[in-house]
Amino acid sequence: MAVLGQARLFLGNESGPMHMAAAAGTSVVGLFGLTDPAVSGPVGVANVTLRPSIPCECIARGLCRRPDPSKACRVWRLD
Repeated sequence: MAVLGQARLFLGNESGPMHMAAAAGTSVVGLFGLTDPAVSGPVGVANVTLRPSIPCECIARGLCRRPDPSKACRVWRLD
């Protein structure tokens, strides 16, 4: 936490250290994959979250939910 608190910026994936950096007051650039940054993104500091366009939301290991039934939804394997 001491090192993260002295950093000017944290650049990393959706992880515990990302949240630790935010808690220490360090600005965050978060790289997201299957999870929604609006739900599990950094809180309380200046941040930018980046996420590729994904046709479906992952709701459990190997299970995705289609927001629009007319569109194809690829099942992501997290093994």
